[in-house]
This record gives sequence, C-alpha cells and structure tokens, in this order.
Amino acid sequence: MTGSNMGLQAGETAATIGFFDGVHQGHVYLLNQLRQTAAEHGLRSMAITFDRHPRTLFHPERRTALLTPLSDKVELLRRYADEVHVLTFDRPMAALTARAFMDQVLYRELHVRLLMLGYDHRFGSDQLTSFEAYQELGRQTGIQVFRTSEYRSDAGAVSSSSIRTLISQGQIRPAAQKLGHPYRLRGTVVGGQQIGRQLGYPTANILPLCPDQLIPANGVYAADITDGDAHVHRAMLNIGNRPTISTSNHQQTIEAHLIHYDGNLYGHTLTIDFIDRLRDEQRFDSLDQLRQQLEHDCIAAEQAGTLSHHSEKSHIN
Repeated sequence: MTGSNMGLQAGETAATIGFFDGVHQGHVYLLNQLRQTAAEHGLRSMAITFDRHPRTLFHPERRTALLTPLSDKVELLRRYADEVHVLTFDRPMAALTARAFMDQVLYRELHVRLLMLGYDHRFGSDQLTSFEAYQELGRQTGIQVFRTSEYRSDAGAVSSSSIRTLISQGQIRPAAQKLGHPYRLRGTVVGGQQIGRQLGYPTANILPLCPDQLIPANGVYAADITDGDAHVHRAMLNIGNRPTISTSNHQQTIEAHLIHYDGNLYGHTLTIDFIDRLRDEQRFDSLDQLRQQLEHDCIAAEQAGTLSHHSEKSHIN
C-alpha cells in the first residue's frame, strides 16, 4: 500500500501530507511551520506525498499536467523536511476513511504523533468537513492535529492550479514568483533537422523526460540550461511548431540555442530553468527574416537577467 521510505527511520515524527505539486510558496509556508512545530515537540519533521495525482486514479482521461515530476518534488521537499515519504495512491489507499488512514498509515506505519494540516486540506474517503473532526480523530488515534494559518502573498492566491494556468499562458516570471523558484524542465537531446545550424544558431532538440509535465505556452524564452557537467549556459529557447520551416503545424518541439556554446549535446540530459518569455512564436516570409529575428532574440535572452535572489536560492541542485 505504501511506497518507498526515502530515508525513513524508526522514531516518532511530526508530519504533513499533500500532493505538493510544484512545492510552491504556500507549500513552503506549511513546511516551515511543520519544521518549527516539530522542533518544539522534539520530533523529526516528515513530508508525506503521493506517487501520482489522485485524480488520475479515478479520471485517467482528465490528465493533470505536473509542475514537478516525482523525483524533483522529493528533492525540493527534502529542503524543508527531515524525511520524505512517498505513498502509492491506489484504490485500497483511496478507499481508506480518514480514521483508518490516520490509525493504520500515519500512526502505526509512519509513527506520526503530530499532524500539521494545510489551511483547507482534507483527506480520507469520507472527506470530513471540519478541522475539529480531524482533531477529534487525532485524539482517538494518538495524533495531535494542528492547522496552519492561511498563506497570504503579494503575488495573490498561490495554488498549483493557478501556477499551471500562468505557465500554460507563458507567464513565466509571475509563475516563478508564486513557485519561489524557476519553472524547471528536464529533457534529453535528440536528433533534429539541423535548420538552426544552417542559420548560424545551432539548437538542441529537447525531449522532456517526464511526458506528464506541463510544457509552457508556445513562444520564445530566455532560459538557463544546465548540462551534464553542471555548467550553466544562457539560452534562447523556442517552444512550438516551427511555422517558418515546417510543413506540418502539429508536432510541437522544444529547441534551445545555448549562447556562446560550441559542443555536441546529443544524448545528454539538460535541465532548463525558464527565465522569461520573449515573444510569441511567429511565421516569417523567409529564412533570412528568421535569421535576423534570431539575432534579436539572442541579444534579448542574454539581457533577460535572472530571477529574484529568493528564487535563485530555491533552485534544485
């Protein structure tokens, strides 16, 4: 029923639970309160998450594009909790009532003695309607139940769904402000048509490692790309259908030109941190017009700066 331990050790813990897609500023607010409360009670802090979005179990046709693949999510959560535990969300897990989940999984299996709930978080097949109901179950099962205060941000409401909307619209900087770190995508470099090289701007054609991750809106972006040797390169990156050179508008590609880089990246895994969206994708009447635009895009990408100091500190290493 449960998944990998991710370093779980025997001993009493203080925990919080959620899907934590993106590990955004609201999640960090909750995790910081958990860590402080755990320390006050002499407990280790634990973040409990799931291996898949719960919606995919019951509505596989309603695909939820992820902000963070599981491995990246676990890596981020480890910044804020002593332990991370991944539960396998299957039908037996989904069928557990709140009481059964608290008793069998939290108390007995994971040794949770203090549970920190998000401001409006619910769990259990019976979907209890009040925080007080969870507190009462906690008293019955031996778990102290706390609730965080509501997170408020200058960036407005912070939720995984609102960040997905921003990224799907290409609003990279507002999304990063809510995330607290740049939006990140990892992919493998595969063969392309070599058109960029003919234009003087060789590109790496990138195939995302996680097919379920959200791809930002079509357009041209400034990005920082980390190669397999941990070297960071500024890049201009195009997401779209290459309308100037493609006879088909159906195949979406992700192509990155690493500025001032000359090397072979085929087969390498690259990490893309999106910095800003420079413009819409557009069709040009000639390859010469496209070449001129790429020159402007390259300059704009170099001048795009970086995200805020806070966001830079929050990168996944």
